[in-house]
Amino acid sequence: MHSPSPKVIRNKKGFIEDRGIYTDYLTIKAVAESPIHISMGVKYIYLGIEEEKKIKKSNNIEVFKTANVETFDNMLPFDGVNYIIPGTSIKGAIRFRAEMMFKSVNNLVPSCYVVYNHIGRPSQTYMKIWGEQVLEFRKSCRIDAKAGLYNLCEICDIFGAPGAIAKISFTNLVPKESDFAPQYMDIDGKIVPVFPEKTEFEGKIYYNSRQLELYQLGLILRAMRIPEKKPILIGRYKYKMLNRGKKFGLLKLEIIESSNKEFSVNEAVKAFDESELGKKYYRKDLDETAILSGR
Repeated sequence: MHSPSPKVIRNKKGFIEDRGIYTDYLTIKAVAESPIHISMGVKYIYLGIEEEKKIKKSNNIEVFKTANVETFDNMLPFDGVNYIIPGTSIKGAIRFRAEMMFKSVNNLVPSCYVVYNHIGRPSQTYMKIWGEQVLEFRKSCRIDAKAGLYNLCEICDIFGAPGAIAKISFTNLVPKESDFAPQYMDIDGKIVPVFPEKTEFEGKIYYNSRQLELYQLGLILRAMRIPEKKPILIGRYKYKMLNRGKKFGLLKLEIIESSNKEFSVNEAVKAFDESELGKKYYRKDLDETAILSGR
């Protein structure tokens, strides 16, 4: 039975100014194994003054100018040249999975919740995908910038926390097809642009090989599901569509190049698997896409 409030282990210590310098990179190939929608959020386009409206109040009359504004929602992110999966989106999806990879043991857990906010009781679909640990309250890491030191959990040490720069940085994932154009789907009567199945992307992860330990690289690769050769979940509507038994929001990742010639995916994963983190806290049974097979 999971504790509602396990204690987060925060044993990653150091100086804030040591972070944020990247010396190496991994090149990622990503393939959509289903339609994917990444929302760039609601955009408001100001079209100018439309009219003046007089509104009566109890003691006086005030004149208000109303702007003609057009609202756009559900647009795919666009960088001015390409439709993209933003680096922040891919980092957030991988970080979220990294948070969920670790179980509490004896009321201790090595990852806090930063991406996942525990508000209310999650849906049955959500719990089926991620497990009962979504009921836990794990206080997120916070840094006292005045102290000049950080004291972080394993995940915040890698992905960053308020006041502490991340040890890794993700670039945008750009479709390899130079003339890529989105396709459109009807989701509950709303026409939504998507990256269609089989869309291929490329991007990079930047890191500092002198700061990031080998087992931490292995943790990242596990969070990306590289050893399993299975997709992660990303984007909007994924839970809605998965709940209907449809493939949606599935992105498969692969490392195709490293600037460090000594880097080895197998060695990094082995270092993680053989660490206390991998042996004691890692959820080896985590498979968030198992819901697709009805398990």
